[in-house]
Amino acid sequence: MFTLARELAASSPDAKLPCPVCASTLAARNLEAHLAKVHGSDNGGGGGGPWRGRRWAIFPATLHHHDGSIVLRTLLGRRAVKLPCSVEVGTLVGVRPAAGMASYADDYNVPHDTVRTGAYLRLGDAITVGCRGGANVKAHWAGWTQGPRRRRADLIVDRRARVELEYVLAAAGALRPA
Repeated sequence: MFTLARELAASSPDAKLPCPVCASTLAARNLEAHLAKVHGSDNGGGGGGPWRGRRWAIFPATLHHHDGSIVLRTLLGRRAVKLPCSVEVGTLVGVRPAAGMASYADDYNVPHDTVRTGAYLRLGDAITVGCRGGANVKAHWAGWTQGPRRRRADLIVDRRARVELEYVLAAAGALRPA
C-alpha cells in the first residue's frame, strides 16, 4: 500500500491523498516527507486487509482483498465483489430523540431527529462499508458516484482500515486521485 501511495503521489503531485498510516489529508507532493517525519522510515507494509469491524454494531465481521475481489465474511455468510467495481460514496444517518425528550422516549411517541453517524463506501451492489469518522473520500479520489443517505452498513471499520480499502480500490482502478 505504501508503494502504491508513493506511486500515486509521484504521478499526481497536485492531488490530495490520505496518509496510508494516519488517514490525514496531505498534498501528494508532501506524502514522502510526512511518512518519514511523522511515521518513521520503516513503513513499507500494510494494506489488503483483513479489516475487522462490526456488523450492525454487534456481530464481528471481516473484509479482505482476495483473488481480485473484496470479500465480506459475517456470521450470516460471505459476499464478494470483483474488482474493479463501481464505488458509491454517501452519508450514514441514524436517529436520536429530539432535544429534551430523551427521558420520555421509552414511554411516549417522542419525535426523533435524523443525525449524521458517519460515511460509507458501497462496493458494487453488494457490500457497504461504513466509517464513523469521515476519511474525506470526496477530496481524495475520483471515479465514485454520490449515493443516497443510508441507515445501515454491512461493516463498520475505523478510518485507517477505510483508507487502506481506498488504496486497494485505487490499485484495482476503481478510484483514482482527484
